[in-house]
Amino acid sequence: MTTAHQPVAYRFGGMADQIMLLPALARLQRSYGMSPLLIHRAGWSDELLAEQWGEVRILRPDRLPYWLNPSQQALVKELREIGPAPAYLFGDAARLYPLLELAGLQAGDIIDARHYPRGPREHQVAYQLRLASQCPPRWQSAFCADAPLRELPAPVLQVDDRQRRECLSWLTGRQWDDRPFILIQPGTHLTQEEEDASARLNCRWPERHWAAVIDTLSVEAEGARFLLCGTPEDLPYHRRILDLCRYRRVASLAEGLTASRLLPLLEYAHSMISVSAGPAHAAAAVNCPLVAIFGRTDPHRERPLARQAPVLIATPQGLDWIRWAPGEVEPELVVQAWRELVRTHPWPASHPRRRAPSRL
Repeated sequence: MTTAHQPVAYRFGGMADQIMLLPALARLQRSYGMSPLLIHRAGWSDELLAEQWGEVRILRPDRLPYWLNPSQQALVKELREIGPAPAYLFGDAARLYPLLELAGLQAGDIIDARHYPRGPREHQVAYQLRLASQCPPRWQSAFCADAPLRELPAPVLQVDDRQRRECLSWLTGRQWDDRPFILIQPGTHLTQEEEDASARLNCRWPERHWAAVIDTLSVEAEGARFLLCGTPEDLPYHRRILDLCRYRRVASLAEGLTASRLLPLLEYAHSMISVSAGPAHAAAAVNCPLVAIFGRTDPHRERPLARQAPVLIATPQGLDWIRWAPGEVEPELVVQAWRELVRTHPWPASHPRRRAPSRL
């Protein structure tokens, strides 16, 4: 195989999109013999992405023109130094094209997702792998094709001992390491405009539903602690859930949780219950048993993928994916899914202090 310049990949999106892109990045690394340079938008999970895929460049989500935009100028300078290279645009790249042109990339260097329509029930991982299997015309001699896939690979997130030690110290300092716990990803903070359009979103489930699930599972998961995941902006939402819970061993992690700390936390947890959001995909990627609640997104297209751990989708039967919202999933469906999960991943009979398990 002829040695190519470092390939470039582009994907704007949140944590879920970052995680589901990892198999395609690995595919490009095998094809060209070099790790792709990933261009991404700044966000909460930047730290996670940088740790999992070192070759990352962040574009700030500002509207400054190029001549006033240091991050754009730095990116163009680096791309010029790389020289001509195959580029894979896994999302809407309208804002990136002018920068690619300034860096000297040509149409024959680029695979653009807009030219490869996604199938109606094609999983995002499968779709991005299909894009990564394409080769820009100028780079045919440098491209090494993979054998056809027998099954869809699950994204994998690595957790190191430093992260585990730091997370355990954090849990111990808050006295949250004394019993098994279940992680809850209830949703995310919404602005007033987003509240008005919340029926269109996957990112939230009603507070009363979460309280009902926690109170029910507190009887079945003897001695459990429930920890609510989120960011500082989610704290008012978490407080409303806490106020509705009769069970008292429930706490919010919103003021101290980082993307890097989330991964070992998922290793420590017995399981996670989550809306369709990035932490659900992180749970699957470290083999934490998961119950996921979906809104107006077909799980066939976006469901978390795990190598070994059970991943159960809490949904009513016969859904019209265009017309329903997360709030229509009743708490009992989520409880039933968790009970099914416990059949293969039993709740511990006793609750000694937790230590990070090995989920290989």
